[in-house]
Amino acid sequence: PSKTKPQPSSAAVTSSFCAAPVRDCGKPTCFFLHPNCHIPPRYSQHGIEYGIRQERQNMSFHHNITCTVSDSILTHGIPATRIAKKIVVGVTAQQGTRTERMRQVPGMWSLLLLLSLSSTSYGLQKPVTVLPFVGPYDGSTEYGGKITTSAEYGASRPVAINFREVPGNSEAHAEYEKGGKGALSSKPLVNSDDMNIPVAYSTLSIYVNIPGLRKPLNLTACLLGKILDGTVTTWAAPDIADFNKELPLVSENPPIKVVKQKVDSQHETQMLKAFLGEKCYTEPNSAFEFVSGDNLVEAEDTVQGLQSNGFSISYALTAKGSAQGLAEVAIKNKGGALNQAGDLDTGNGYVTAHVTSPRQALMQQLNTIEAIAGALPDAFDGDWSGVKTWDLDGEGVFPMTQVHYLHLPKQAVSSAWEDGQLGLLQAIAKLAVSESGWLVVNKTGLISLASNDIADKSRDALGRMALNNDDEYGLEPMGVYSSTLQEPSISGNRGNYELLQVVALRDKTQELDRQVQRSANQILRGSGSSALTAVMWRVMANFRASSQSPVWLSYRAIGSGGGQAEFIGANNGYETWSDFGASDVPLSNEQWTELEKQNIKAIQLPVGLSPMNFFVSIPAEKLPEGKAKLSPCTVVKIFTGKITSWSDPAVTEDVGSSLPDEEVTFYFRSGSGTTSVISQYMATACQEEWTFTQGKTVPEWENLENAIETTSTLDLANKMEKNPYSIGYMDAGVGQSFTALVEVSLQNKAGKFLTSQESDVSA
Repeated sequence: PSKTKPQPSSAAVTSSFCAAPVRDCGKPTCFFLHPNCHIPPRYSQHGIEYGIRQERQNMSFHHNITCTVSDSILTHGIPATRIAKKIVVGVTAQQGTRTERMRQVPGMWSLLLLLSLSSTSYGLQKPVTVLPFVGPYDGSTEYGGKITTSAEYGASRPVAINFREVPGNSEAHAEYEKGGKGALSSKPLVNSDDMNIPVAYSTLSIYVNIPGLRKPLNLTACLLGKILDGTVTTWAAPDIADFNKELPLVSENPPIKVVKQKVDSQHETQMLKAFLGEKCYTEPNSAFEFVSGDNLVEAEDTVQGLQSNGFSISYALTAKGSAQGLAEVAIKNKGGALNQAGDLDTGNGYVTAHVTSPRQALMQQLNTIEAIAGALPDAFDGDWSGVKTWDLDGEGVFPMTQVHYLHLPKQAVSSAWEDGQLGLLQAIAKLAVSESGWLVVNKTGLISLASNDIADKSRDALGRMALNNDDEYGLEPMGVYSSTLQEPSISGNRGNYELLQVVALRDKTQELDRQVQRSANQILRGSGSSALTAVMWRVMANFRASSQSPVWLSYRAIGSGGGQAEFIGANNGYETWSDFGASDVPLSNEQWTELEKQNIKAIQLPVGLSPMNFFVSIPAEKLPEGKAKLSPCTVVKIFTGKITSWSDPAVTEDVGSSLPDEEVTFYFRSGSGTTSVISQYMATACQEEWTFTQGKTVPEWENLENAIETTSTLDLANKMEKNPYSIGYMDAGVGQSFTALVEVSLQNKAGKFLTSQESDVSA
């Protein structure tokens, strides 16, 4: 504006806002609002918002909308450039990169109309310092927008910082090195003319989508590499089973689906490949490459790709994966401990159940910051070659950790910088490493590097930065008053009522956006009875196929007890872990009382009728007519350890002939609705022999030598199929699908021996 001669306006006012370049440089980087504008006729029927959006797409906005600059462009002491810049960030002529973000209040045109009409006659007497800024879309863009906006709001001079989003670190470095002013990335520059100021860190996590998984999957970095490169191809592979002895093997042994980003140059893929390559692929001529063929799924968004493919594995920034509630893999760190990155509080309020307390999470975060501080050079304007921040030592330190840096020049070429730009850039960095700057990191997906050691080194390096006669900014933290605050300055206590209203409206708009997103892609999660697994999966598949809006449905077979516990959420402050639970037994009176005390309203619906029965894995040719006839009391004697051989006289009498003298092994489940039904049946059908507990868990079984516990219905059936002359109980429909199992012909009250298929179950 200081270089633009005011001209009177004679144009008809067709709209009350439009854009004009701040500086007469031929390449506009910032625009302000003005009431005297001429809008091209082709936009008049759609309105100015459509015109701006269309011309931004055409990359020729400033050639199609013209305005007359007047002296009356100050809104309540805040130059209109600072307001308009929140809506339309400058359009530059580069092709092939993302256009600048509407990062504050998209669509708030009516508010800006009111603000622009409230202009005073003060005039633009002070030049606006315009600072281009660039950062990658790697989780740091939200932080970049917040720290630059904080500097703008708190500046005592008119400033406008254009934050431009680019795909990755290489693009951010390229923009910076070819003349960019400020840059943010997660990879330090090693050029001796630059300095790197560490401001935050983030982590890359590995996630899996394995139906029925109840505990974290454990992997070493190199085992992870073998899975992703196709050396290990199935979930029941010995390498995985040996490292996860407490986890059940996936009985069907399905192939592993690897989900990766479509574009290899994206930051997350580059970080993962660099980590695995340095950690596990160190031999000559060896390099990590993803598996190819049918086991590879390429996706624009790895989180959505993982959710859409069962028995898959993928990677994502922890903040993103945690927000979606994905199952994170525990990775062995350099110290040999298993860690999940979600154990660290990312500022989004997410701490995994893997951590026993908030204090433990805080200690892991502090240990990570300490490890990062030890890996950084002594001088941040010194030698950065060879610096890496992954696979660091320290308790709770996650292996795949990256630091985010601000990049600044040590000695700038004067002709390439406009007055005030170097001082403003230094001020942003000083703000970022202050206590006020540490708070800016909250809710951005990054974690603050709240370290006095790192902050002191940062201030030392910034103190040696050449400002080329620019004024150095003073800094006043929020809530701290300084009577000697120098000019210019950035103050956390400086603001403007109108801008606060803009921010409030922005927050409301973001909440509306979140509601729209939730309605656009509904997510429903359930867990519970393994006997219901096949039914639930079929119902969900049919629902997805017939739904008009996109839905993502999942059901985890963790047993009736687990489904009820996750739904009630007693171990989570009565915040449910799932949207619904499913079980083979109704909620107990005690559970209903518990829900009522917490003022939780729930409904319980019967969904189907399923017969439960006993099955044996006795070869059919050993059974008369292929039938395994057993009376209730004989079954009870088996399940109380009183009958331990198939040649027992009671078995012979029921079956009708003698069976081989083979040891009886019976399989059972704990925390299971099926166990509750079966134990109640045995207690009722043969009261004189059943002396054990009735319920979802029968603790006495754990003390019997011939009793083996299993984790699910499918796990029980699979183990029986592999172990001849065993017996177990399950949903009849599941048992009948296993050819090696024979359904017991159970004697009813009328004395008849019938299987569930021979009975009238509905009666």
